Amino acid sequence: MDDNITPIGIKFKNPPSEDRMLEIVRNRGCLNHIYLIDDKTHKIECAKCKLFFEPMAVLLELAKAESRWRHSYDRMEEASAKLDNKKRCKCEHCHKITRIKS
Repeated sequence: MDDNITPIGIKFKNPPSEDRMLEIVRNRGCLNHIYLIDDKTHKIECAKCKLFFEPMAVLLELAKAESRWRHSYDRMEEASAKLDNKKRCKCEHCHKITRIKS
């Protein structure tokens, strides 16, 4: 084997630093969720504290809230259906499914 090592001229990138490149900054200044929408300028502001919001940020927030509401509603419907099925039983005499009086 030859112990002579010849560099080939490739420069490697430095490893990434420990610092974050991006960080999400959440504005917790307004939690009122009462919006005034100017239909001419398309600006949105809080009705109580008068902070202005980006329209897409408000749309995203409303979409997330609607999604959480829909998920809760679906779970409630499933629980209601399970409860409704527990109110029925099979009659020992006629073998039909009958409703239990509450």
